[in-house]
Amino acid sequence: MIARVATILFALLAATLGAAAGLDGIEATQRIRRAESASGAKRVPIFALTADAVEARRKACLDAGMDGFLTKPLDPAELDAVLATIIPRTHAAA
Repeated sequence: MIARVATILFALLAATLGAAAGLDGIEATQRIRRAESASGAKRVPIFALTADAVEARRKACLDAGMDGFLTKPLDPAELDAVLATIIPRTHAAA
């Protein structure tokens, strides 16, 4: 998965914190950030999406290099706020 991220341009990644195939969202983010740093690739915005709302988990995600943290059930206003901070707006609201 990490090698694939390094070769494809993504606008945004949502990382689950549950382990899938032995790799959770925190470890995946750390690997992606190392690969970006080593290759000079553009930083891909990554945010966590989890049912785990504990502050320590949020801090661990941000410390790993994630750009945002959202909890389930997903609040559309919170999603919009996170997206507004990590995806540049291409035009101003009319």
